[in-house]
Amino acid sequence: MSFLEKLAIWSKRTFNSKSLDFPSEEKRYGNSAENMIIKRIKFCFPNAIIKTNVMLKTLDGNSEIDCVVLIDDRLFIIEVKHWLGTIIEKDGYFITYKSDKYLNEIHEKQLKSPFSQVKRQIRLLKEMTSSNPWVNSIVFFCDASNVICSNDNVWFDDLDSLISYLQCEGVKSNYRELNKCISNLKSSDILISYSFFRNKHLHCLIDDDFFNFTMNNDVIRRKDIANIKINHHLTYDELIVNLKNGKQKIFKNDCSNIKVFDGKQWIEYSLSKLNEIILGE
Repeated sequence: MSFLEKLAIWSKRTFNSKSLDFPSEEKRYGNSAENMIIKRIKFCFPNAIIKTNVMLKTLDGNSEIDCVVLIDDRLFIIEVKHWLGTIIEKDGYFITYKSDKYLNEIHEKQLKSPFSQVKRQIRLLKEMTSSNPWVNSIVFFCDASNVICSNDNVWFDDLDSLISYLQCEGVKSNYRELNKCISNLKSSDILISYSFFRNKHLHCLIDDDFFNFTMNNDVIRRKDIANIKINHHLTYDELIVNLKNGKQKIFKNDCSNIKVFDGKQWIEYSLSKLNEIILGE
């Protein structure tokens, strides 16, 4: 292959392929807050099973659960809301009042009830996993200055109270149903693209057909892989596949895409625009 041919391939890989979008400021802040909450839960409950950014894909619809936590025989789902200002529940929906420090005005915004959102998530969760455990639902308002809300549902606005609830409360469920549910769930996969300004990332579900690696009659599947690092060359990508057993395999990949479900639709991204793939468990 001549240099001009290689240059043409590089140009196509660079300019005619889809790359990740930069996450919004709200999304970046939200991910940071969720990571802080999950880190605290892991510290307080080291034996808990925790799944994050769990994507639900069913015939009746799609959704995403921020956090699923199994502590002994109690199953919790936690929906994290990053609403600022004063939050008031009213007639099945919520109103937020946020002060504008520059204009000295109060901005009012109406939002859907997170409690209704969680009820739908529970229904889809059971449908997707073909299970029927008791699910303890929690809404956590992590940024609000004041929350005025009924006690008909479980909610918190400080982390210590959330941890205390997880320690002492929650309805127990049948072990068989819990196992059926949790064994069919996994944290979302993450695509990462390094950037000069800030890294791009996307929570998603990767099509299992992507994970078909064979070397010297050794077949590697998704369940064997922890993460994949990607080095880019002029006409191809080098996939450094890190296995859960500590071993490492390297594969050459010529100009291919990776197909993922982003929570709404299936979409393809170019491997030439990615630097790391983390597999959810």
